[in-house]
Amino acid sequence: MPEKNTHSPPILRLLQTLARSVDSQDSEGPSPLQRFVHFCQVLLWIATGGYALGLGVWLLWLEHAGDTWWCTWFFLYLPPALFLFPLGLLVPLALLLDWRQLTVHGLCVCAVFLLYDDPEWHISRSPRDGSTVLRVLSNNIGQHGKHALTPFVEQQDPDLILLQEALGKGPGYVKQYGERGLHTEYEGEYVCASRYPVVSSELLADITCAGRAAAARFVLNAQGQRLVVYNVHIASPRNLLGKLRGRGFVAQLLHGFGISAGRDYGATAQVAERLRTAEELAERIAQETDPVIVAGDFNIPARGRAYHFLADELTDAFEVRGRGYGFTFPGKTRNPLSLFGPWLRLDLVFASDEWRVLNCIVEPDRPSQHRAVVATIELKEP
Repeated sequence: MPEKNTHSPPILRLLQTLARSVDSQDSEGPSPLQRFVHFCQVLLWIATGGYALGLGVWLLWLEHAGDTWWCTWFFLYLPPALFLFPLGLLVPLALLLDWRQLTVHGLCVCAVFLLYDDPEWHISRSPRDGSTVLRVLSNNIGQHGKHALTPFVEQQDPDLILLQEALGKGPGYVKQYGERGLHTEYEGEYVCASRYPVVSSELLADITCAGRAAAARFVLNAQGQRLVVYNVHIASPRNLLGKLRGRGFVAQLLHGFGISAGRDYGATAQVAERLRTAEELAERIAQETDPVIVAGDFNIPARGRAYHFLADELTDAFEVRGRGYGFTFPGKTRNPLSLFGPWLRLDLVFASDEWRVLNCIVEPDRPSQHRAVVATIELKEP
């Protein structure tokens, strides 16, 4: 008779006891019931291993190329907790049949929340004496929900404020920030308020997304040093994401396979345009010879090829000096999968190699659609 394993799950011990009670023969081999339980354990290991392997491949694809195909691009904007839904079935089965598999499940959870979501744990740096230091604040104010940005601005006292979706509000900000001693200029929806004089400004009408300029370029004069600032707002994917929810996703997929029941929402063309916009913006920035700051509402998650077009050319301030997840969108949500908080980092601050990032924080709790980002950067020694 095989020795009883006191570390087996309760269901396995129960079945083993039942098998021994109904097995009238004194056989050294396992009973049919025991063989069946072992078969279920093997199947569960196959399912757990397949899920873990598939999850790893899925997360790697999303991180590096998820926005190159509309089918996977869609998932970049969903709460990552969705990718753990299979554990809702695998965990209870593991508790019944084989507790050892819970280790694999825990690794899957860590892969999503510690590798894919990529929290940062950096410590702020102190500036050098006499160096040029800028505290840069960026925010999309288009859907603030009547929750003003002003208290956060007063708390942070930034040297450079970049606002997006401020179309028609430029003159008001010229007056408001002028009273704070800031030089303020605007181009279309883009506002730039700076402690240093704004030498020139232009709307980049040749870099577009969804038919409108994706950025404006401002040049500052910081005590004789030219600084180039790009204020960015790539078009929101909200309309396309709304169309692809539910049956729309299936309809677009059927259209891709040439099935008449499908419907084309233009997903392929729109995703390709977003990639092209990010690439053109990165190419334009690469041509600059002066120190560059790039900030705004990019409407692309901090992963995928579009993000890496920029992150490979510039330094993501939060990536090197942030703490926590740095999520900025949506600032107000009822989604339980994100614990009723934001789950996307769409609002970013980048700096060229001439800058050293000292600190980067995200506005903690204002329930506007986008939360502000503040990065403190310092010009390196020549």
